[in-house]
Amino acid sequence: MRLVVVLLVVSALVGAAPPALAQGEAPAPGGAGDPVLFVHGLSYSDLAWRDVATALAADGYGLPYTIHADLNASERTDAASDVVVSEIVPTRRRPDRTPVAVGGGAAERVDSRLFFVNFEAVADTAAGTLAPYARRGAGRSESNESGVVKQGAALGRAVRAVLAATGAERVVLVGQSMGGLAVREYLQRRDADGRPRWWAEPDRPDGHRVSAAVTYGTPHQGSNLGAGLCDGEGGGSLLSVLTEAFAGARTEAIRDLRAVYPCSALGAGRYLYGGDEADTDEFEDFDVDADGAVGGAVVGINAGDPGLPYAVDNPAMPLPPDVEYVYVVGSVFGLGTDLVVEASRQVLQRRDGARPALAPEGARRVVTGRPHLQQTRDVQTIREVLASLGG
Repeated sequence: MRLVVVLLVVSALVGAAPPALAQGEAPAPGGAGDPVLFVHGLSYSDLAWRDVATALAADGYGLPYTIHADLNASERTDAASDVVVSEIVPTRRRPDRTPVAVGGGAAERVDSRLFFVNFEAVADTAAGTLAPYARRGAGRSESNESGVVKQGAALGRAVRAVLAATGAERVVLVGQSMGGLAVREYLQRRDADGRPRWWAEPDRPDGHRVSAAVTYGTPHQGSNLGAGLCDGEGGGSLLSVLTEAFAGARTEAIRDLRAVYPCSALGAGRYLYGGDEADTDEFEDFDVDADGAVGGAVVGINAGDPGLPYAVDNPAMPLPPDVEYVYVVGSVFGLGTDLVVEASRQVLQRRDGARPALAPEGARRVVTGRPHLQQTRDVQTIREVLASLGG
């Protein structure tokens, strides 16, 4: 079982859903009519959003559609080789591995505002297809446990596909857990010359084409859940022993979610806080920037001290100021954690006198009592946040 599944029983006990909106009371669709693209978290798929898809379709967002992606499609580690994305297809209600065609759009105009990405897929590059909900099982990170840089690359292709299929000017991005970091990767990442790397239109000042970014339970400042599995002397021997019981502890995704690397004494997590990309056996792969080679400087998306819950978006590649940002924060029983990520690390914030201030300026925080594993099922909060956008 995966590490977070250890908390499933606790989540079920403390995560009773808030009272549902009565029929006819659902807020009107928000976001100024923009399509909404949902991004799931670690080890999940678009099916994690099943309740949300059903509810929003009933609210008038249209039928749900999914873009499937394999993020480890090659034997290499670079994003250009590894990321394969499907055409837009109707969202499935259950895990069906029937192959879908590789592509970047839809056969015709899609009359919907409801879209999802699915990172649980395996590509057959020779056949030009992807098998959704398939797992590779070859001793390396599964697609839905891949690195955030590759998630951002896939999300960029998905944004372009949704814009082309709907004719919309902008999209709303909603990411739960690691999906929120994929949203930030898409919005922030720059090439060495400062050009946006993943934007739908990188040569336009507003080429991200995003009106709002909503994250729920996202470890913006990292999470060291499970760090106690190390042997206490900088090694990972106990972690290695428990790999079978806690599958995923050595994956690319866990590598990128870390505020610091607890088992290798390498210090700050390279994806979030940057630094020299150095090889380590703590993880299956250490090509953090997905350039096909291990070595060189990694530019983190955060600026701050990984040991303290005060980090902001890296000013060398900041979050675009023309996007509306909403942090949905889980804090079970007001304990300051959603049982996976500390509430103070689910936002970007800086010290501002006696009280922290959210970053970037103008960002909003919404606090719920939902445990981490139940956040993609929080229909009421997601409805209300979407309805509030642009207000």
